[in-house]
Amino acid sequence: MKISILISELNVRGGTHKQVHRLCEYLIRNGHEVKLITKFYDSAKCYPGVENFNVISFDKFFKETNLIGKINSYVGYLKMARAAITDSDVINIHDNGLAMAQLFIKFISPQKNVVWQINDLHGSFRIGVSKKLNDNTHFRLQRALIKYAAKIAAKITVNVSKNAERVKEFYNKDAEVVYCGVDLRNLSISEPKKKNIQKIKLLSTGIFFRYRNYETLLMVQSLLINKGYNVESTIIGTTSLNKEYADEIKKLAENLKLNCNITGDISEEELIQYYKDADFFLFLNIDQSWGLAVFEAVNLGLPTIVSKSVGATELLVDERTAIMVDPLNVNEIAEKVIHLIDNPDYRSMLTKNGFYSVLDMTWDKMYSSKIEKIFYDLLNKNIK
Repeated sequence: MKISILISELNVRGGTHKQVHRLCEYLIRNGHEVKLITKFYDSAKCYPGVENFNVISFDKFFKETNLIGKINSYVGYLKMARAAITDSDVINIHDNGLAMAQLFIKFISPQKNVVWQINDLHGSFRIGVSKKLNDNTHFRLQRALIKYAAKIAAKITVNVSKNAERVKEFYNKDAEVVYCGVDLRNLSISEPKKKNIQKIKLLSTGIFFRYRNYETLLMVQSLLINKGYNVESTIIGTTSLNKEYADEIKKLAENLKLNCNITGDISEEELIQYYKDADFFLFLNIDQSWGLAVFEAVNLGLPTIVSKSVGATELLVDERTAIMVDPLNVNEIAEKVIHLIDNPDYRSMLTKNGFYSVLDMTWDKMYSSKIEKIFYDLLNKNIK
């Protein structure tokens, strides 16, 4: 097959970007021709290996935000659409920000199969992480555009059941759930952490957006310190996409006099080392659609505390493979950390159960092979 994959940006490392990266690797390995089309590209800021893909970027059309820039962006979307259509059997669009390109694709080549992977509903629908946004005319126009884009898509896939329900409710379209995979960095279980933890090291990861809820992590750290525990924390994630929020978290850590290391972007080797050095992984995001980092932490042997509103909980078992909490309940989260500290046998059980639960969750099996089958099914349906 000849496949065009579109994603808004390839200048950051996030869950959607890893999803696209692993899919490209799988498709190329299986002999398919893949074009990766994006608005923004910087190989140094992507996951390693992206330079081996056939990447087509249109950065110059999306740099400005003024009126001329807006006009240029439409030209950019048209050029993206033409690049996607040219010499392709299937077009796979990932997440939001490309509805206009999708309309151009349908206008120029109505017969093309478009598979739309939706990891989060667009912010204009004001649900989930966007529910506090005020409605306006621009949002209403965006909603109309996106609903039409959904209508003309041959297939919509999502990464979690609650998003399938939301796509049905707000886009009026059925969606197929295809869970994400896990980067299995450990294939054998690590040695248990030392039984008595003298200095507690908390770890969390994710691009800095407000729904990451890093302020609760800091409040938990502060509460534990007030209870007499020696605690430090590390937050790993790109800060450039929301500098205001990143600065707020840095300021809060300073005001609370906390030992909190905000790393920004780091290498894969550094990331693994932080995982190995940490005692507990906290993923307190509010209404995140999935949460790849949860499973990666579990695979690396970290006892993990995860928000009940994160989609990843669909494949976790509370108190068996991870601990699920109200992401805004500082006292509850601190109590769970203390319980893990005081009960090394329980900590070991949680670590082992979590590790073995993800060993079969490879990207090839969970995600990429299923997306490939969807592509084949659409092509075969057209032939018939």
